[in-house]
Amino acid sequence: MFDEMMASISWVLTTAGCREEASLVERLGSAANAHSAEINQLYERAGLGGLAELADGLRTQGRLTDQNAIRMRTLWRDMQGELESFSVRPMTLSESARANVAALHGFGVLTVTRSGDITFFLHPSVSVANLGRLWRLSPKEAVKHLQQVASIRGEPLSARQAQDLYDFHVRDLGERMQRAFTGLAKEWTRPSRRVEIDLLPTAADFYSAGTEHYRIPPLSGHPFTVFATTPGLFLPEERHGPAFFRETLGRPDLADVMPENSARAPYFSALLERAKKRPRVYHFELTRARAQYSATIARLADAERDLYDRHAFDLVRPLLADPKFGIVGIERLPVEFDHLTLGNGRSAVLSTRSDGKIGRGMWIRSVDQSTMREALHTLDISGGIEGAVTATLAYFFAGGDTSLAPDLERVALTLFYAPIMYILVKRAFWRPRTAKQAFEDFSTRLQAQPMEVEAKVFKKIGSSQPVQEVRSIHDLLGEPRPIP
Repeated sequence: MFDEMMASISWVLTTAGCREEASLVERLGSAANAHSAEINQLYERAGLGGLAELADGLRTQGRLTDQNAIRMRTLWRDMQGELESFSVRPMTLSESARANVAALHGFGVLTVTRSGDITFFLHPSVSVANLGRLWRLSPKEAVKHLQQVASIRGEPLSARQAQDLYDFHVRDLGERMQRAFTGLAKEWTRPSRRVEIDLLPTAADFYSAGTEHYRIPPLSGHPFTVFATTPGLFLPEERHGPAFFRETLGRPDLADVMPENSARAPYFSALLERAKKRPRVYHFELTRARAQYSATIARLADAERDLYDRHAFDLVRPLLADPKFGIVGIERLPVEFDHLTLGNGRSAVLSTRSDGKIGRGMWIRSVDQSTMREALHTLDISGGIEGAVTATLAYFFAGGDTSLAPDLERVALTLFYAPIMYILVKRAFWRPRTAKQAFEDFSTRLQAQPMEVEAKVFKKIGSSQPVQEVRSIHDLLGEPRPIP
């Protein structure tokens, strides 16, 4: 399997005229294939170790703590270190080939070990995905990606260093690839029994996983649920990235300080277009949305503010008439929800967030319906999960109250924690008693400390009209229009 993955990289390099590098990658593929079980075990251990940190944070603090996040990153670095035992020694390389290997290392396609050997980055499939990004990302996105990869390795690059690496090594290789072909096979996934786990090391990974998430049929009767802090649903810069400032407002100075991410547009297309077939319920935090809005507006002139507001409202207007789309504003999301992003009962995308922004995360999904039925059976806390699902659906489809306090925590259990807790209970390296205790402790905490939230339902599932008239972005933010 891994020799096929490396063969795809080799084919790309050969097509771009990099024959020495292609030969090196083919040798790496043969070495990796001979140790595929050990490599998958390392990757799985890093993924499950991340889940263990999540469970620990939920059990002890009700959230993913900074210490948990640090230990998760340490797991990734340790895994990369252990992969050095599956490396190959490069033959004598020409100067141009050495430059290309440096580019591939910096971009997370290959890893040059401390001893000068070559291995892949995190997992062969991650190497394949990063090769595709090498020629797809814009220059600004590529520089940001170089910094993210270096950070994962524990070897941070300054913006100047990343720019130099791109200018002197990455740009030329990427342009050669672009000239040679226009596509590459999609990323591979790794099954873990009946559940799949993918690490999402960069923002591009995160949005790509989110796009794929909407292609997974939800558990029967469950809507797709989103929790957002700075909602791209109606904040133009979060939806379109720097292109909005550059192309719509004519403010390149604002565009230049915002990172590019080409995976953003396909993600929002998947979120919005597929709502015609399957219900979506979009929660956003009013507090952080207002802060983001205010920070943007403060940098704009009066005419630009009017254009920004009109564009923002145009983004959300069609969804206010879509009977398959629900919109809920929560004054402040409970800290337990800071790492929950997307869920549908069979697929969950989890993130760490810094200052409200999405960071590294994981994508967990079940392989078949029976997996989730078993998970939900495992999650049968007092009162029964069936009652929680019924209450949740009654809220979403029949309207509910203006407060989500009785059921928000159980929404999380059914849409997010089902696949996670299934893994925790089923994995062999977890002692069953420990895993069971971890879940029971968290369940007890949820029951003992209800998540009292102040929420406002703007749009109900099943209705083609908002609950009350929404005439501007300010009606969504719950604040008056600022006076110039």
